[in-house]
Amino acid sequence: MQKDLLRIFEEENFKPFQNDLWIHDKIWFEYNSDNVGIKIIRDIWDFFFINGEDNQKDILKLGRILAENELFEKQTVDFSEYQ
Repeated sequence: MQKDLLRIFEEENFKPFQNDLWIHDKIWFEYNSDNVGIKIIRDIWDFFFINGEDNQKDILKLGRILAENELFEKQTVDFSEYQ
């Protein structure tokens, strides 16, 4: 799954910014784009979180691309439920 996701990012001209960064129980991947860039976080349960901070253009673009791919499923999370 990880290889499929990262392949999609590279096909859409996102360029790896740094090597994989292991932080406790997560792996961070950073990509630059024509906009600001994004972070992908993979947790220990193989869930992937895409964070674009102030980069909604890339978030929306990736959301459309991943929604069209049968390998991925979008889950909306309300973080206030976990406080």
